[in-house]
Amino acid sequence: MKRFILMLAVVMLAVLGVNAQTEKTLKGKLTNVQMNNNNYADVEGVTFILTDNGDGTGTLESEEPIGPIGKMPGAINVNMAVAIDSKGGLSAKEDSKAGVLDLNIGGSVTLYTTSLTGDTTTFVLKTKALSVFGKAIFNASVTFVAE
Repeated sequence: MKRFILMLAVVMLAVLGVNAQTEKTLKGKLTNVQMNNNNYADVEGVTFILTDNGDGTGTLESEEPIGPIGKMPGAINVNMAVAIDSKGGLSAKEDSKAGVLDLNIGGSVTLYTTSLTGDTTTFVLKTKALSVFGKAIFNASVTFVAE
């Protein structure tokens, strides 16, 4: 009987003592696509995976590389830390890593967050690839709209 109670206690601690991560698949399209002040066509069939750590933090990742879009010399892989509020709102720290642009000619360029606002049904992600003398270079902005 003591063994049974001990096993039950261990199982309960394992189940209750861990913040469970949950994943949510966000399928939709990118609209209002802007890069370096040029507008581009919507990008259909985009999927993001939002992992909620259960403590107000998480990650937002593109399921597959996005692009190329327009004259973009490669494809973007989004992989960023996010804050998730109790109502599902998303935000990210400015200048935190947002992902990478994998160049067709080899190599990659790190993308940094300018802002992330919205929730799991619609969010706006603004990024920059470089900042010179405090001025952002290679700006990009997209709006994700869930299906």
